Amino acid sequence: MNPNELSKQKQKIKPAIYDGTTPWLDYKSHFEACAQLCEWSEVEKGLFLSVSLRGLAQGILGNLSPEKQLYYNKLTSALRDRFSPPDQMELYKIQLKERRQKATESLPELGQHIRRLTNLAYPTVPQDVREALAKDQFIDALCNSDMRIRIKQSRPRNLNAAVRHAVELEAYFKAEGKLLESKGQVLDLHCAEDNQPQASAISESSKDNTQIQSALVDTNVGQNKVS
Repeated sequence: MNPNELSKQKQKIKPAIYDGTTPWLDYKSHFEACAQLCEWSEVEKGLFLSVSLRGLAQGILGNLSPEKQLYYNKLTSALRDRFSPPDQMELYKIQLKERRQKATESLPELGQHIRRLTNLAYPTVPQDVREALAKDQFIDALCNSDMRIRIKQSRPRNLNAAVRHAVELEAYFKAEGKLLESKGQVLDLHCAEDNQPQASAISESSKDNTQIQSALVDTNVGQNKVS
């Protein structure tokens, strides 16, 4: 791709709209990726961010002077204070600690939500520490105790490794469950088949007893007539 085509591609890249209903830190990461790819200056970043705001987030502009609206850092600080205040971290920490796997929730979905809560609860903590916290919390959030023990014993390096191991174990448990269920059905069928000869034998025995009793009755009747 030549420089002109690359420049045209960059011009097509636009950040998504932010209205304050989604986590601010998530949107900020998205916006800064766009800014880095398009090589925006600090002033350009401030202008693009301003025109990307809607709803409640757009109301932040009214609280800033026109000069401050041009400064990206001041604008992001105002948005952070409004939509991701520092005191909200304690709430995220509680949510992270109490997070448990839902009945209809897949393991990758659980891992993704754990990572998001960890980033919100510990935004200033180094990445490797956040990764360790997310990994441990993911394991504790699993509803299957056997799965928790096996993953802990495997000592995964990070959250992604723990999620992959959990998915593998889940597939193994499901396959094993189907196999046991299948064996149970086979055993039941075998038991039913094994009982059939016994039932036939009992039926034949009953017939024989009936015939013997009938013969005895006929014999007694004949003897009475002779007498």
